[in-house]
Amino acid sequence: MVKISRRAALVGGGLLVAGPAYAAPLPRFEGGPPLTEWTAGTNKMKLVRAFTFYDAAGKRWRAPAGHMIDGASIPRVLWTLVGDPFGGPYRDASIIHDYYCDVEVRPWRATHRVFYDAMIHSGVSRGEAAQKYWAVYNFGPRWAERPGLFENLTSIFSPPPPPPPPPPPPLSDEEMLQLTVRAGQVLGEASPETVEGLAPDDVR
Repeated sequence: MVKISRRAALVGGGLLVAGPAYAAPLPRFEGGPPLTEWTAGTNKMKLVRAFTFYDAAGKRWRAPAGHMIDGASIPRVLWTLVGDPFGGPYRDASIIHDYYCDVEVRPWRATHRVFYDAMIHSGVSRGEAAQKYWAVYNFGPRWAERPGLFENLTSIFSPPPPPPPPPPPPLSDEEMLQLTVRAGQVLGEASPETVEGLAPDDVR
């Protein structure tokens, strides 16, 4: 006599009882370690395969293969302080951050915040991540938010979104470095919300 399992009988009868679904932990990277190659005659690296970060809310941040990485999302003068974005423990975070600063398809605040979140996931200390986050939040690129599909459809009934707040006045390289050092001393292992609330004038 052939024994038929309960699962097989249920499937045969048109009812499938699924087992517990597996959910990959969040946050996480996919496609790593990043595979890159230097582009001859330039200071840029090409991402050979796609590299993705999923934040704690499950939102996907994907840098596609072929994108050119130059670390420009982090002011170059700060590289001597926060480190070279092409290496070190925050390289993975800088790849995601660099791509989304280039394409400007998500709000600049969210783009800078994912830099912090990805650094923490990569093992960067909270103190170091807070200082790096403060540097890009205050001296990194900013752009106007682009309305989504729903906002486009209802824009005729609503006022346009406000422009992004202007970045701080231009600073000399020396002053930018000094302010970032002081911010790191003030912040310690502060939360990202505290980082966002600390203006350059607060550490002058």
